[in-house]
Parts: sequence; C-alpha cells; structure tokens
Amino acid sequence: QLNALAGAAPVTSTYAPDFSAVVETLGLSAKEVEILSSVRAVAKLAGEKNASSTAWMIAAKLERGEAFVDTVTAFLRSAERSPTARDAFNVLVDLGVLSKHENLGVIGTAYENFDFAPALKQHAAAFATEAHQGRGDDLAGLRVDRTEWRVYTIDARDTEEVDDGISLEWESSDMRRVARIWVHVADPLRCLEAECGLESTNSPVYREALDRAMSLYLPDRVRYMFPDSLSREAMSLRENVERAAVSFGFQISASGAIQDVVIEPTKIKVAARLTYEQVDAILSTPTPEVDRLKVRTSQVCLSGQQLIEHELMTLYESAMRHKTARDARGSFNAAIPLKRVRVSRNDDKSDFDVSVSLLNSTPAWQLVSELMIATSTAAGIFCRDRRVTVPFRSQPARDALCLNYEINDHLYEHDVTRELLKLRGMPRSITSLESHAHCGLAVEAYSQVTSPIRRAIDLLAHYQIRMFLSGNKGAMYTASRLSAAVDQVSKRSSMVRLFEKTSLRYWVVYKLHQLGDSVQHDAVLWRRFDESPTAEGALVPAAQEPTRFCELGVVFMLEYSESIVCKLPAGVRIGDIVHVRIQYADPRSNTVRAVATRRSK
Repeated sequence: QLNALAGAAPVTSTYAPDFSAVVETLGLSAKEVEILSSVRAVAKLAGEKNASSTAWMIAAKLERGEAFVDTVTAFLRSAERSPTARDAFNVLVDLGVLSKHENLGVIGTAYENFDFAPALKQHAAAFATEAHQGRGDDLAGLRVDRTEWRVYTIDARDTEEVDDGISLEWESSDMRRVARIWVHVADPLRCLEAECGLESTNSPVYREALDRAMSLYLPDRVRYMFPDSLSREAMSLRENVERAAVSFGFQISASGAIQDVVIEPTKIKVAARLTYEQVDAILSTPTPEVDRLKVRTSQVCLSGQQLIEHELMTLYESAMRHKTARDARGSFNAAIPLKRVRVSRNDDKSDFDVSVSLLNSTPAWQLVSELMIATSTAAGIFCRDRRVTVPFRSQPARDALCLNYEINDHLYEHDVTRELLKLRGMPRSITSLESHAHCGLAVEAYSQVTSPIRRAIDLLAHYQIRMFLSGNKGAMYTASRLSAAVDQVSKRSSMVRLFEKTSLRYWVVYKLHQLGDSVQHDAVLWRRFDESPTAEGALVPAAQEPTRFCELGVVFMLEYSESIVCKLPAGVRIGDIVHVRIQYADPRSNTVRAVATRRSK
C-alpha cells in the first residue's frame, strides 16, 4: 500500500484534493482504499489533546472492532511510525493524501466534498439558461414589475452571492413622505422546478441545497449551497440585470414599530451595487439637513449621487428608529467585533500569509443589519397572522438566576469586557413552527428570509411563502414534513458553524505561531481561574476576584477578536488591559501558551 502511494507529492495548498480524486489518480485497489480510509479516520483525531498517545484505540475497538485497529497499526508500522493519531496524520501528509493544514473536522462527513457532482452541475446550468432566457418562472403571472424602482445592494467588495437589495417607495414623486421600505430578496426557487418541495417532485438541486444546509465560508475556500451557475449568476441580484425577487414591504412608524406588511413576487433591477465603505462615506458626510428639508418641502429636486445619498440617509434614519425601539424593549447587543480571516500563498511559496481584519459596527453595517432584522420580523408577523407554516426563530428571556455578575462600566478599561460579560446567561435561540417572541432581538415574531441563496432555513420559509402567495396550498409542506426538514437543516447548520469557528481559530493560532514571542499583543482580562481548594480550578463568576491569587485567566486579544488562556501577573483585575507574548502556539492541537505583563500606565 505504501509503494502504491510512494509517487505522490506533498500537497502545497491548504487542503488536499478530494479523496476520490486521490484514489483515482493513484489507481488504488478496493483493499488499498479500505486501508487508507481507516488511516484517514484515525488521522482525523490529530487535533485532539491526546493525539500523540494510543488512546484512540480504546474507542476504535468498541466502535469499529479489533480488525480496524490492527489494519491502522500495521500500516503505521510499515511506515515506521508510532500508532498515534498524530503520526497517522503526518504520514498521510507526507504521502500527499492530506495537506499539512487540512480541516480535519470535515473528513468523513458530507462536507468533505466541496464541489458538486457533474450531473448536478449540468442540471443547474440548464436551470440557469432557462432563467436567463426568462423561461420556467412558475410565478410569472403574479410578479409585480418593480424594475423602475431604485434598488441598492450593500455588500463586501468580494461578495458573490448577492441575495438582498433595499429601496424606498415614496407616496408621490416629490419624495416628501415614505410609503414603504422594501427589502427585495433573491428568489432562488424561481430557478428550480415548480413545487420542488413536494416529495413526488424530483429536484436534485433543491435536495442538495437542503443537505448542505448553508454555504460554508472558510478562510481558504467556500462550499456553496447552490452550484456557481445559480448562486453567483442566475439567482444573484446583479447590477443593471433584471432578476426575480420576493419583496417584503413595510412601514417603520415614528415609534419604531413594523406596520402595514406586504409580501409580493416581483421583478427588480439593481440600480447601484454599493460597498460598505461607500455607504459609510455617504452616511458620514450626508447631504446638509437644510437641503434635505428642502427636498421634503418640494423646494428642490435631487438627482444622481444626491438622490442616492438622500434615500440611503432616509433608510438609515428609519432603521435607527427600529433599533431604538428594540433597545428600549431590552434587546441584547453584544458589540464584539467579528473577524475576517484570509489565507494566501506568500511570495516565495514557502508558507501561507494569514490576514486578520475586524468587522466593526459601522453605520452601513448597522443599516443593513437592522433592515434585515426588520424584514425577518415583518415576515414573521405576516406568516403568524395568516397562519402560514414556516420556520420561526425565537429566544426565551434571559434567566435572572443565571446572571452571577454585575456589569459595572467604570470598572473596565476597555468596552469589550462589558460586551463579553453580556454573553453570560444568554439562552440559545430556538427554531420551530410556532411563533414566539425573540427576546434577544426584542421582536414579537421572527422568520429568517433574507438569505435563501446561502441558508436553507430561509429557503424553506421562501418555499412556504411562495406557495401561499400563489394560492397553491396543496404544494406546501405539511407541518410534520416541515418539522423534519427544519430539524435536519438546523443540525447540519450547527455543523457548518462549528467548521467555520474551528477553522477561524486554527488560522488565528497559526498566525500567532508565525509571529512567535517577538510580538507583543494587547489583550483584556475577562475571566479568571479560582485556585481555592473548593473551586477545583473552575472559572470565577465574571465580575468577582478569586479567593486567592491565581496565575491563569482568559484574555481577549483585541487585534484578533479571539480568547486564549494566559499566565497572569499579580495584581491584574477583570477588565484590565495587559500585554501578551506567545510562548508556544500549535494550531493542530489548538494549544497556546502565553504570558501577560501589566500594561504601563
């Protein structure tokens, strides 16, 4: 078996080719494939804390039998390696079966194959051709033509799945009063078979999307929910191209309430594709208030860039009214920066460059985020009031008994401490077919509908809403079938989020490994370990100090939006900013050893 692999070259990318492609390239026999698959299953455990021991054998004997263990150990002995998960991984890296940076979580799962089957891609391409030619739209007779409206999309520069745009409907041409805010969401089901949700309908593209559950975004690659010809082309809201959409119209009252909800299938054309940076520039230097007052009183007519500025500012003001109302009802907002990690080959091809950027809350981000919350709230209200069975998302109120701390602003040197402490005691959100309040968002009903190209739970809601709007209630999911579909999608979505989280962590730790102890990082202490005899090393309630000094605590690295365990100097308190140096970082085992020093005042 080793001889068969001897000609393989080490993988130079962050991930190996698909396993089936490796098998085909090397021409392995069925027995060799079985052996190699067994070794891969053990190599998957290389990220565990006991990866350098033989502990894997105990569970493997119980779950797979002694023959499995014997096969793997014999292979490793032939390769002159020890029978450990770490050496199983290393030998497969040497043989070119795995990459040094392989995402071990996806091995042996349905998410291992990032590409689509050739037959399914052909199927999708045929749908895309039909959509481009304007054929095959099951809601063609119901679509309202909104192509004359000014629709704006706001996304990151490299976004390829554009699934929502925003616009304003004015009561009259003088633009003095907003009739409705509209959020136009891409209609991916327009590109698939009519009634694709029925068990009797053979829709491989739709079934594959539900199986994938979500698009998987990793720092080094993306696993899309739909094939490229659909997700990034026929379904995506492209600038100056007519597209099918499901449009959600609503008013935001002076008190911030969602009112007068309308949902309709539409045809739209995006007038301008904007980036967050462009919108931030517009919102930070808006048209002077005196000029906007003239617009409201019909004393001036805007056009071009001024018109875009006026409409975006009007949308922003409406969104902030909605946010203010939610905040007044006790919404939960933890302003912890999200991180964006990108990986690329360095100039001499000897290693990988890892860039980490933080996505802070800017006016443009707040505008988009708040309008998406408002849209899902409007969809929830619409479906609840009309008894349309869709996946609703809710969250119980935070249990006061879980709050074993007090958040005291003046204690902390950095705002992020307070935001991290807010996360304590927050219950998980729930997806079900019953509408309940979402206490974290402080809204009365909530059904996610804004990302049907990227999230299957949104796609299920769209299917139900489309069938309801068309009057084809016989094609809707029954409650039992929809409940089963929601359970499956929710479980797989949790797996996707776990893969994303662990991959981000891996590359941040790899970045720390590259920097070594020569770089000093700013961090905030936000948890401590208690070394008292009764605590058994437990973490202390967040705002309390331990009964005696302890050397270890959890610090939040401000540059990377990541928490690590760190050795602490005496005298530091929760909320203090410290300087951290990395002594050792191993991304494969997720091990970081770091030491902190007090920051000089």
